[in-house]
Amino acid sequence: MHRRAIFLLPILVALTLPACAADKKAPPVIAGHVSRIQESAMLNGQALTQKGAIVHVGDTLSTGKESRLELRFTDGGTLVLGENGQLVVDAYLYDPVKIKGNSLLSVAQGAFKATTAGIAKLEDQPYKVRTAVATIGIRGTTFWGGGLGEGSDYNVLVLEGKGVVVENQQGKVELAGPGLGTSIKAGGAPGAPVVWSPERQAEAAATVSFK
Repeated sequence: MHRRAIFLLPILVALTLPACAADKKAPPVIAGHVSRIQESAMLNGQALTQKGAIVHVGDTLSTGKESRLELRFTDGGTLVLGENGQLVVDAYLYDPVKIKGNSLLSVAQGAFKATTAGIAKLEDQPYKVRTAVATIGIRGTTFWGGGLGEGSDYNVLVLEGKGVVVENQQGKVELAGPGLGTSIKAGGAPGAPVVWSPERQAEAAATVSFK
């Protein structure tokens, strides 16, 4: 009987180890916090009533009609989401001590304005925003993305800084500096860079401006 108990003990220990490991899952990674809200907004389906809510990697944020939502990330960067928007924080990690990090944000709908900080300054510049029509790679800048009117093409505009690279399976274009924008039709390649007029830039800014 004692021999059988001794034989079974290692098996029982081995069976309980996975359960113990599951109980000690790594805590969620903090990506930043909500720094400003206008009108209605939600975090993972729950209403946001005030600023300060912590945002983790994997979280989904959304805005309603005439709403605005500003996030401040752990590296100092910000993102403003315009009305009727949806954002998923797929990845956001910044370690200034080890000089490493990465970021991937998915904007499924709505206009947005992003200002990069620590992550975009890293050597391989691992900061990307994915939209329904293209992925935007950033080199340390402030830029805007979204539509201008119902049924319009998707647009990307550089507001400040070094510029961005906009690409999809159909093509790739670089916006090298402020005032340059591109338009992307569904299923098409990013259009050639063009200088936006002050009026068109103001129209884009209005989609992410707070009252």
